[in-house]
Amino acid sequence: MSHTDVDPPPQLRIPDVFFKEPEIRAYFEQQRTILFQLWNRTGGANDDVFRQQIRELYPRQIIQDITDLLSISVISSDYTTSGSEIVIAASNITVSLNSGPADSEEVHIIRQTTAGTVIVSGNGLNIVGNSTYQMLANYESIHCRYSSEQSEWFIT
Repeated sequence: MSHTDVDPPPQLRIPDVFFKEPEIRAYFEQQRTILFQLWNRTGGANDDVFRQQIRELYPRQIIQDITDLLSISVISSDYTTSGSEIVIAASNITVSLNSGPADSEEVHIIRQTTAGTVIVSGNGLNIVGNSTYQMLANYESIHCRYSSEQSEWFIT
């Protein structure tokens, strides 16, 4: 399972005037330590809060059913699928569907960005008669299923 990387919280510079007062300096150093501990406790460099928000956006049973069967990838650069999976697009990118899919292969794509357009490419195969599909709405999601009989991706 992929995770969204998060930078550690910035270290706040303690003003020089506070270094003269040991009690005030200790207070700010404790705050810095507590913030860093909270950052670590809530997932540190892995954005567990982001994954939890996805679970809250979509009904629990659906997510459980899907995650039992599919891998989840959170991506922020162009990406090509390689089987049945869930792709969470975290920026304006192109998601290319598998060019050699198995019959009934499924890809769920979730647009988890408010900036730009997420383009879904059929990668040489059509998606409901078109070479691409554009995801324009914030938090839009689509479910693509490949039909070997039709040699085409369908949105279900």
